Amino acid sequence: MSTFLDSISDYRSVAFVGLAKNAGKTECLNHVLRMLASKGTRTAVTSIGVDGESTDAVSATRKPEITLFEGTVFVTSESFYRTKRLTAEILSTGDGRTSLGRLVTARVVIPGKVILAGPPDTATLRDLIRQSQRLDIETMLVDGALSRLSLGAPEVTDAMVLATGAAIAPSIPEITARTAFACEIMTLPQTDPATAGALADTKRGVWAIDREGNIHDLDIPTALAITTHKEKLFSHGTTIYVAGAVTDKLLDFLQSQPQAGETTLIMRDFSCMFASPMSYRAFRAKGGRMMVLKGCRLLGICVNPTSPQGYRVDSRTLCEAITSKTGFEAIDVMNPCHSNATRQI
Repeated sequence: MSTFLDSISDYRSVAFVGLAKNAGKTECLNHVLRMLASKGTRTAVTSIGVDGESTDAVSATRKPEITLFEGTVFVTSESFYRTKRLTAEILSTGDGRTSLGRLVTARVVIPGKVILAGPPDTATLRDLIRQSQRLDIETMLVDGALSRLSLGAPEVTDAMVLATGAAIAPSIPEITARTAFACEIMTLPQTDPATAGALADTKRGVWAIDREGNIHDLDIPTALAITTHKEKLFSHGTTIYVAGAVTDKLLDFLQSQPQAGETTLIMRDFSCMFASPMSYRAFRAKGGRMMVLKGCRLLGICVNPTSPQGYRVDSRTLCEAITSKTGFEAIDVMNPCHSNATRQI
């Protein structure tokens, strides 16, 4: 039976990001690599951070290694290229350096295992994705690192797969609630194209958009300074764009204002959200709205029902609960289960 993973080959680049370590994203990535190899899709893979080690460097638990197949292109550091357990031909070596040496781009000749340690920043990752087109790559997969949800931002990759599971909480209701909040933030509505285009290159400060769509610099250098410039905040209406992080402090301030019910807060994309569910819910309960300049294409959710501490939740129940709560298909690639209540995007 087909799942959302079958659509991955429709995208130029797809990020796999986890809500916690040991959430199952590497197992999901391995499953997709096998699937794409069987379909003959020209695939490349890298990681932001280090992935593919047999033992987790933080928890000391066993980790699934990355298995690559003939024809797959991969990008890893010079140090880990030397330790690979496969045969490959080098296609290029990068000019930039990481803490583990230059980045090596190679194509697998004889299948095997490798540790991936790719670019250290999203700017280099974007360059790699662009360069993959010259290698006739159809789909590039990017394995994320802990707390690096930013690589799934729409400015970096075309689509994203989210990994969650028992590693983030011991109960199905708590796992479901935390996953649903992440999905809600990742799929906030986009603002209108004219506003998005006008603010696309705005990297700092707080701005206002009036009823006619005109954009005004409020001369507030950062959202952290809003409380000391509150007389300026609603001088051009109640639609506000914050170029940096959205925090508890910001949302708590906005929901305490008389204009809270008419306020629309725009952020660049979901990766700028650092506020807690409590502050977000309080702002929304007052009538506040949140939007993004550019939305994320979340394809679906992979779950790992086992935690590194040894406890396990029921896989099928977890998948059904997450699918029901979020509208996105949730699957356990090690024990496939899914709901038909998937969201079309």
